[in-house]
Amino acid sequence: MLKIRVSVTILTLLLLSLPSYIEGTTYSEWIPVPAEKSTYISEIKEGRKFQIRTDKKIDRSNDIRWILAGVSFFWVTSTKIGAQYCVKDFSSEEQATMGFLQRAGDLTFLKTTTQLQIWFEGVLKVTWIYEDNREDRTCKMRSTMTGMIFKANNIEDKVSTHYRYAIDLQQCTGLDPAWNHLRTETAFPVDTGTELTVTCEDEFLLKGSDTVTCTEDTTFNSDTTPACVGLGEYHIGSVKSRAYVYNK
Repeated sequence: MLKIRVSVTILTLLLLSLPSYIEGTTYSEWIPVPAEKSTYISEIKEGRKFQIRTDKKIDRSNDIRWILAGVSFFWVTSTKIGAQYCVKDFSSEEQATMGFLQRAGDLTFLKTTTQLQIWFEGVLKVTWIYEDNREDRTCKMRSTMTGMIFKANNIEDKVSTHYRYAIDLQQCTGLDPAWNHLRTETAFPVDTGTELTVTCEDEFLLKGSDTVTCTEDTTFNSDTTPACVGLGEYHIGSVKSRAYVYNK
């Protein structure tokens, strides 16, 4: 019985120690940080993950210093994160994890108007819930970020080498509604670039391409536009024939 309890305890500890990875996020290509550090980066925005690649550890001579457009200046040192009019105290757990900043690697940031989260190499390290440091002043991190600059107070960021940002994949949500009686077995939504095989409902024949490629929404590319042709019947004298007519 004791052996079983020990095993369960060890398993529980292992599960609790598993890192929290970022999943399901698609990013742009890595982009070099501009040589002119005052360049405005508009793609980095509120509520959207962005990543920073560093080539050296963060220390007193090498800090991350940014201007978060729409917010204020922002900095990351080896022991703390700060912004104007914000309480900079972290929980003991968060303080214990700040050592990750003393290594080069990939940092992921997600800022909202209530908190900032930071991952290092895909593992969640810090969740900073904003607090005002004065009753008459609001923590600037509560403002909405509209972009970023790699310097603050005339001090340039000397740590960041590349950045990239999360992008929204375009998707198709269904077939073109103008394609009457056309169907596919593929479940929607599908990502841009996905090729679908299409067929027609019973009593209709397919004219045009039997494959279409998703562009976005209900727009598709194909070699020739698919159309479903209805099977009609007509008589010539005593001969009964079948002909194809477009169903409208």
